Amino acid sequence: MRASQFARIYKKMRDGATMVLFARRTLQTWAQSYISRKLNEAPDLEGSLGGVEFALLRGQVILRRIHVAKLSDGRKLVDARCEEVCIHIQWRPLLHGILVGKVSLRAPHVQIRGGAQKKPEKKENEKDKVDASEALLDVIRQSQRLTPFRLQLLKATEGRVDYVSYDTTPPFKLTLDEFSLSAVDLTNIPDPGGKTIAHISLAGRTTGNGQFWFRLTLPSPPDTLTFELHAGLERVNLVDLNDLLRAYAKFDVKRGVCSVYSEFTVENGYYRGQVQPRFQDLDVFAWQKEHSKGFLQICRQALIALVASLFKNRPRDELALNIGITGTFEDADVDVWAAVGSLLGNAFRRSLFSHGSETEARTEAAAAADSSGPRWRRLIPWKATAG
Repeated sequence: MRASQFARIYKKMRDGATMVLFARRTLQTWAQSYISRKLNEAPDLEGSLGGVEFALLRGQVILRRIHVAKLSDGRKLVDARCEEVCIHIQWRPLLHGILVGKVSLRAPHVQIRGGAQKKPEKKENEKDKVDASEALLDVIRQSQRLTPFRLQLLKATEGRVDYVSYDTTPPFKLTLDEFSLSAVDLTNIPDPGGKTIAHISLAGRTTGNGQFWFRLTLPSPPDTLTFELHAGLERVNLVDLNDLLRAYAKFDVKRGVCSVYSEFTVENGYYRGQVQPRFQDLDVFAWQKEHSKGFLQICRQALIALVASLFKNRPRDELALNIGITGTFEDADVDVWAAVGSLLGNAFRRSLFSHGSETEARTEAAAAADSSGPRWRRLIPWKATAG
């Protein structure tokens, strides 16, 4: 009798385990199909998912080999991949369609293509081009619309971002490697009290073996253009940025180290802040390279070198500026992410390419950059003076 009872109990346990495994596989198949469908829902997005794993008792979902690409005319402008996304979720809110929990990303890699290799194109199509920076912002916006979420913590480690520009002369590549990201209290669910504050921080190693970091504090969700931003770029070897300098500023350097610190406060679209570039051991005019350059370019580079020598702190061979900046965002439709990108991009571009403008030695390329280029770079008028 006892043996038969044990056999019946064993059979029920086996059948129960089989049903749990079947339900788990069915759930994994459905989840992978649902997420893949969501990634490909927009006509200009392309996505794939390698696999989904559930640890139901721990409340954990693991996404393997996730890939999202932003397309323009069939060409990938932004290509984002991540080896593993681990999501610790709370089941009760999920039953109501809201993702609440913690997310960690391992080895995310984002590649941004700044432009196609130069090819003749029809003029009527030029206005339809999508800028890579705008494409990256669009990927962020569309990912926020996938599902309602409230993330207590978003963490990324072992990350890498590559920006490759083909439409400049010469082409150049910028890298942010080994970056770590931490974001607390991110949500896209409206808060009637408006008291939820998100904190985002990022740090990584840049091209030129420098260290980049930023800290962002903003309401969550960011329904008003209000935030605080602190960012820094420390001890970048400018020689490694020569292709970038030749492309936008039309000069290069023989040696030099650059550091930039910036801070901004934005309230309802009005911004105020400062940018502090600092250059050490700067040598712009490398005579041994000049035989291959034209006369006008030699004169321009000599003038930049002269201005740099006038502003150097001689005992420390250092050039430093303090640029105060105030104004209002001109585009009424700009969101927080575009505003942050505009402030960061213009602050570092201004530090590298146009620090001589305050002494009337601004290069023609940097002057043109203020009135051309992607929309996110043109959000700020940049009527600043050196402090």
